[in-house]
Amino acid sequence: MRRHEPGRQRPDAYRYSVRLLPVVVLLVAACSGGHDSDGGGPSGPSPSASPSTAPPLTQQQGSALSTRLASGSEDDLRSAMGIPPGQVLDPAALAGLREAGPVSFDMATFQPLDATHATVVGRFAHPPAGQPAAWTFLLAWSDGSWTIVATEPVR
Repeated sequence: MRRHEPGRQRPDAYRYSVRLLPVVVLLVAACSGGHDSDGGGPSGPSPSASPSTAPPLTQQQGSALSTRLASGSEDDLRSAMGIPPGQVLDPAALAGLREAGPVSFDMATFQPLDATHATVVGRFAHPPAGQPAAWTFLLAWSDGSWTIVATEPVR
């Protein structure tokens, strides 16, 4: 990998990647927090207490997740991602998601992983220049709803 030389302007792709970094960090942080160990978190309840696959993501649930992600509201983002109230959120992440959204989830790509986790591909309507529109979202089923716990660009 080529190192950046002092005094030279960084390429646009780098600058936009840095702008989205708080969003990605936020999504990864949500993956590691916000779930309790009473069976409602990513590990889920014991296999004997639940079905072997997660329930499907409905169009209504996908629309609700998209609305909460793109609203610009801290409470909505916490709800969509299961982020606990004490965890600090970067205001730039809220603004970045609001500007990039809404997200259209492709229900045909929904893949259950186990009784409490699944993946689905979503496309941001207005991704920043140089950033992908399509992302794979890792979802967790808890308390009767889906939350986003991680994302990565579609490969």
